[in-house]
Amino acid sequence: MLMCTVCRDIFKDPRQLPCGHSMCAGCLENMMGHATDSPFRCPDCRTSFGPSIEVRLQKNYALANITEDFRESRRRRQEQTKSVYCDCCPGKKALATQTCLKCEVSMCTEHVEGHLELPAFTGHPLVRPLGDLQERKCPQHGGEVPRYYCNTSRRYICNMCALESKQQNSH
Repeated sequence: MLMCTVCRDIFKDPRQLPCGHSMCAGCLENMMGHATDSPFRCPDCRTSFGPSIEVRLQKNYALANITEDFRESRRRRQEQTKSVYCDCCPGKKALATQTCLKCEVSMCTEHVEGHLELPAFTGHPLVRPLGDLQERKCPQHGGEVPRYYCNTSRRYICNMCALESKQQNSH
């Protein structure tokens, strides 16, 4: 897990306790500052540590690298989302807020509302804006667009996936 149990956020400068659990350096300093008379306890397993714990705390480099990679991946994904424009607006000036997988169109808030109001478009799967057309295609069946939501796997699936899974009785 990439979240600190103290601040409930992604680790920032994770430190590993002697028990093996980790927490943010800032959270650790804050907790140790409050535990003046009593021994410090790990918030995960409640193991007690004496005053010499500060000397033994090591930066958890493996966890720090993983969380940094995660942050970078999330930042790139957000940048890609920001650059997707509405396919329906003239001049493509408005940023898209949703992509309809059935129509293969990215839309701004105004066009999504219109899309949802028309009975013909009821049930069309809407997802976060996708700029790359290949992102809209099923990874297993290249040219197929996911059109159905599978409650079992909690993802959108294409016609071919639906047929295959119906044969296996899993959707």
